[in-house]
Amino acid sequence: MAPSFTRIHDLPDSVLELIFSFLELSALPNCALVCRRWNHVLNDEDGDVWRTWCLTAIPEDSGLDHLLSVCPTFKAKLRAFHHAWNPHDCSRNIYVKSTAFTLHRNPVAQSTDATRAKIGFRTGRHAWEVVWEGPLGTVAVVGIATKDLNLQCHGYVPLLGSDDNGWGWNLVDNHLLHGGDSQGNYPQLNNPPKYQVGDRIRVILDCEDSTLSFEKDYEFLGVAFRDGELEELKYEVYDAIKTIRDPEKPQDLEELGVVSEDGVTVARCKYSKDVLVTVTLVPTVPHCSLATLIGLCVRVRLEQALSRKAKVDIFITFNKQLNDKERVAAAMENPNLKEMVFGCLDFRQ
Repeated sequence: MAPSFTRIHDLPDSVLELIFSFLELSALPNCALVCRRWNHVLNDEDGDVWRTWCLTAIPEDSGLDHLLSVCPTFKAKLRAFHHAWNPHDCSRNIYVKSTAFTLHRNPVAQSTDATRAKIGFRTGRHAWEVVWEGPLGTVAVVGIATKDLNLQCHGYVPLLGSDDNGWGWNLVDNHLLHGGDSQGNYPQLNNPPKYQVGDRIRVILDCEDSTLSFEKDYEFLGVAFRDGELEELKYEVYDAIKTIRDPEKPQDLEELGVVSEDGVTVARCKYSKDVLVTVTLVPTVPHCSLATLIGLCVRVRLEQALSRKAKVDIFITFNKQLNDKERVAAAMENPNLKEMVFGCLDFRQ
């Protein structure tokens, strides 16, 4: 009698979940891309796969921790645990509980101590809550830091913000700190209230817009830090393109409303240190026949102004061909087109 074989697609979901639970956690996202059924099984955030991983990765007493118990699903619990405090990346005077969500500082005199989370970020938008349950002391700073920030020093000084590796908000005096200097008061209110023990502070990191903000008890307090270099570059881009003359009219692009400050965005690329400049042009009529020519003028001007400062990829919504460097170079070889472009660029120079 010939042996019978069962295809993996014929297995019930419970067996698939059991098989997936033996895989490495890093392999599960790839498994979810294999087919719709596997994706459906792994998207069940309360399924046996994530329950098994919770029992394996999270210490038993973590389930008693209120901060973890509020997570609605097993996958959410696991995600939260992997983004909690890092017991191996903190000052020697700080003890991180096995729950990884609560830390205690030993009362050591003349010492300032800090800790980091397990995972850092370069892309995306992220938020986490901090609750300070004890006395604030001389210095109490919350914020973000790079992996190079020193986590312990002698005396009472604000570690977070003491150099270029940290950005913090001192809850004691409501000052923002970065680069070793105070960056002003925060929040920018008349007589802002002091932090009270038990208040919930939400730290909001927006890697896409390069901003750091805070909330207190779910009230948004405004943007605390911006990437100053990107902000400066944005205005430099706008100053460079606003004086370009319209090919048919005597006004420049700013006067006609073709370009605006809101239409210029500057952001760091996700997987490199390059800068992406996006310029949105609004034509004076819905189907402007000279839209491509205006876009070409904008691209040439920005290549002139920014080529030495940064490697910039320019995106213009009028025409995708404007992002093709070979097409742009070929167009600029046309003497009549080149003369028209530089005629627009030399306007008011």
